[in-house]
Amino acid sequence: MSQENSGSVILSISDSLGWSFIEPIPEYPDCSEWVAPGIFDINIPIHPTYKQWLNPVLKIGDLVETYNGEMGIIIEMKEPEGIALRINDANNNSYKVLIGDQEKVYIGYSLKRVEKKS
Repeated sequence: MSQENSGSVILSISDSLGWSFIEPIPEYPDCSEWVAPGIFDINIPIHPTYKQWLNPVLKIGDLVETYNGEMGIIIEMKEPEGIALRINDANNNSYKVLIGDQEKVYIGYSLKRVEKKS
């Protein structure tokens, strides 16, 4: 990590980490190794048994349980934007969940869809 005279912090990303920068950097079009607002994919070796748990299929209107046991309804879904760290093969979308009278935002892999009982 280095700091320029302008006070901005610049990080160098190593290919050995399996990261890939997928958005263009308008300020530094020729320097893709510099970190600026964007989305970074991380290739983490995940056992196939657990991949299904990191990639739940969720949609607006689903009843979900959060990672801390709260129950709510999904009212909005967004794909990653701005500065985001994305795990390959995981549900990295953000979901706005209505819990009681509060709206809270969660990442897809921190939610579990509650199945209807027959």
